[in-house]
Amino acid sequence: MSDPAEPRVALGPGEAVMAGTARTHLAPLGPNPGKGRAVTRTYRVQVTGQFADLTPTARAQLRAGQAEHDLFLAAFSAEGTFTYTPTLTRFTLRYLLEVSEDSAAEADEAAGVEGELLATQFLESRSITYKPLSATAVCLDDVKIKGRRNKP
Repeated sequence: MSDPAEPRVALGPGEAVMAGTARTHLAPLGPNPGKGRAVTRTYRVQVTGQFADLTPTARAQLRAGQAEHDLFLAAFSAEGTFTYTPTLTRFTLRYLLEVSEDSAAEADEAAGVEGELLATQFLESRSITYKPLSATAVCLDDVKIKGRRNKP
């Protein structure tokens, strides 16, 4: 088992990662000496981008696996979900991240950064070239669910 002080990183679909283990901190969870209580929040992070100058090998691999990365299979997960268009122009990576920081504002900012770092690692580990990425993060703790109205 790995050292709990080492960050665990979800690299992509199909890779073994414990759910909810992606963290932005480098220290084990627990009391924060000398600081306020840590805030843990859950985020849906979506990182989008465009492919750029793909090698023939990368292009062939992406085309061969396109059915497994169709938009209809998209989901937010700790491991991440990689979807892309059949034309190999745009792609999206979706992550479900749990972020612990000293404040909610810091956690909000860290979630987007963490998602972008995970996406960068995923793409570079597969030699996929890309243009600058764009990340958006939505905190599930802030989402309000309306109740159904009963019609008379």
